[in-house]
Amino acid sequence: MSTPLHYCQKRSIAVLLTRAGGQTTVRNIHNMTPVACVMAEHKDKPDTDELIEFLMGVNKVQDRENFKKERDANRAQREELDQLKREAYGRSAAGKKATFKEKAMKDYERWRQGGEEFKTNIEKRAENRRKKPNEFFEAKDEAWRERRPEGHSTTGGDIPAPRTNPGY
Repeated sequence: MSTPLHYCQKRSIAVLLTRAGGQTTVRNIHNMTPVACVMAEHKDKPDTDELIEFLMGVNKVQDRENFKKERDANRAQREELDQLKREAYGRSAAGKKATFKEKAMKDYERWRQGGEEFKTNIEKRAENRRKKPNEFFEAKDEAWRERRPEGHSTTGGDIPAPRTNPGY
């Protein structure tokens, strides 16, 4: 359960093995990396310090690469889960009422795009004046001038006619 790097004794061989794809982050059956094996078994050999330095440098680079791969894999998995959640929510929310936040977001988008219901009264009047200048100012009900206000006495007294209590 060990790799050739676990048994490596020279830096030149370690260079060849790592160029060929040897991983210094792999652990053997004793839960030791190649660097730990070299330190434990070959510490009395003359070129051990150079080999350990090389393996440690490769170990840092490979750890960094492994971290980037894991990070990218985790990101892809999170995005996939988010997409599945959005799809499931879309299926479940198809027959439900929209939440307050969803309604507010839709209203905001319509307002940004200039929806009719968001125009102010001033804007609506100005638009009506531009569209139909004659019709806008014509009085449609002239009888309003002859109508008396409710409760107004026609006898000319100061006290208006009493209103009837509708029962509340």
